[in-house]
Amino acid sequence: FCFLAGSMIAVSATAVGIPFNLPMAELSDWLPNSVSWIVIVLIVGAVTTVVAMLGYDQVSRFANLAAPWLPLVFIAAAIAVLPELGVHSVGEFWSVAKAKIWTGVPLENQSQFTFWHVLFFAWFCNMAMHIGMADLSVLRYAKRWTAGFASAGGMYVGHYFAWLASGIL
Repeated sequence: FCFLAGSMIAVSATAVGIPFNLPMAELSDWLPNSVSWIVIVLIVGAVTTVVAMLGYDQVSRFANLAAPWLPLVFIAAAIAVLPELGVHSVGEFWSVAKAKIWTGVPLENQSQFTFWHVLFFAWFCNMAMHIGMADLSVLRYAKRWTAGFASAGGMYVGHYFAWLASGIL
């Protein structure tokens, strides 16, 4: 759980670092590449830990404020970079997307991802939480058994838009 939590905190820290143009760790980095990155990760981790320590009621309050915005943030991020790709109207999107975004050509020194890569990557990333039943350790504090439906629906929508936006970004 600590490894997964640390990974997700590091991913969340990129959302703080990118707008401030701070140096981010690259895929090839074995260690953090800047003090600012370490500080951001520690701050994000501290906020996450404090909210978790306050119990399920506070976690659910925080989630009710933060979670509904996530799909909109993903969509906004994808839309924000479209002009950099040469998209200036809705009609231009598909032709630019086929030419520059979803070309089927991998980045230099990267392997090409197929549908199966994405499927199994998503499966294994989520397997630790769902097959390991880590989500049950959070949901056991829920007032009603139906709380899981909101989590499942939100994760489906959120992950869908996150993958779509990440392709554009």
